[in-house]
Amino acid sequence: MALLKPFCALRYNPQKVALSAVLAPPYDVISPEERAALQASSPHNMIHLILGQSRIGGGEQEETVYASAGEKWRRWRSDGVLTQEDTPAFYVVEQRFLHEGEEYTRVGLVAAVRLEPYDAGVIFPHEKTFAGPKQDRFRLMEAVNANLDSVFGLYDDRDANVSALIRAAQRETPILSGKSSDGQRHRVWAITDAKACEALQAAFADAPIVIADGHHRYETALNYRDARCAAEDASPDLDFVMMTLCSIRDPGLLVLPTHRMIGGADSLPTMTGAGMAQVVSVSLQSAFESEMTGAATHTMIELGKAARAGRRAYGAYFGEDAGLLLCPKETDYPRYEEIAHFTRTILDRLPEILEAPELKVDYTHSGAEAVCKVNAGDAWGVFLLQGVPVADVFEAARTGHLMPEKTTFFYPKLQSGLLMRDLESELA
Repeated sequence: MALLKPFCALRYNPQKVALSAVLAPPYDVISPEERAALQASSPHNMIHLILGQSRIGGGEQEETVYASAGEKWRRWRSDGVLTQEDTPAFYVVEQRFLHEGEEYTRVGLVAAVRLEPYDAGVIFPHEKTFAGPKQDRFRLMEAVNANLDSVFGLYDDRDANVSALIRAAQRETPILSGKSSDGQRHRVWAITDAKACEALQAAFADAPIVIADGHHRYETALNYRDARCAAEDASPDLDFVMMTLCSIRDPGLLVLPTHRMIGGADSLPTMTGAGMAQVVSVSLQSAFESEMTGAATHTMIELGKAARAGRRAYGAYFGEDAGLLLCPKETDYPRYEEIAHFTRTILDRLPEILEAPELKVDYTHSGAEAVCKVNAGDAWGVFLLQGVPVADVFEAARTGHLMPEKTTFFYPKLQSGLLMRDLESELA
């Protein structure tokens, strides 16, 4: 069973800093340009802590980077830049944001969640991880001995018990509110009532949790706990990790697709965009029904229509109003295999189809950005994918099926620095 506990959160002191100047996206989605802007926004921005050696790109020596993060963390606490809540609590976090001109609200419950190995059948991953980011996160945890940002977890609030408790908390005055630099609006409430806390713990007693984002952080917390235990330097807090839990039934929970842009070392001077569309259509006709869709806008509209109608499809655009809608003839594979199917039936075949010995694949969550790059000649073409429904992501993970990387993008990312958790303060 999942064990949740309230904790005394650390957060920025609004009398010392403005929230919009100190929050940051997770370290693994920050571009060099964004990094520079965040660093300049405030000497107390979370970027100064979370962006470890694996993202520095040279300059400081490795030991200096992590030691500097630890020193800043301790100084911010002693200077009152960070303040700690007096009473252990569960926290409700609300994010309001825009996507494609429409406003959404996503709500999560922040808790200290007991760490469990995946094979215990309590907490499940949904995608594979790599060693490099975990080494970086481990070094940072050693330096600060804290959860600086949150793992993002999913649960199924089928009976709406958790939602009812969250709504009750939101009728009270938030303990924190403000905007992040990207325009998102954030509000945080604390749940300290003993009966409400007990009810939340009971609601998760038999509820599996699927990690939506933060697999590296979760596995690092496991490794860090085990290393400290082996060194006989363990604290009870090490058995828990800070996690933001969102119901898969939350209408503000968006799962965006990751589109594939293709290019290569050389251009294709002998093949126009229309020529590429025609070659791809003919080459894939045994496995796909194809429809010429023309302009990029129309291609995206038709892909959206297919998704709303429950039809599986991939969009393709090669510039020069050369768009395609590709609908697989065989659709009996589960939705969590969408990327594997696309890779096997289309992406792996492209070098032969386009007579290009080597293809470069780049990724983006924005179809508009991908189309602009094609039109500007920075990519030969783009394949536009449908998103995997969150219920399918949850069920796949719960039944032990891992998805390839770049399958899901939970939008927006949780902000780093909204709430933090010390690993030495006694849990309730």
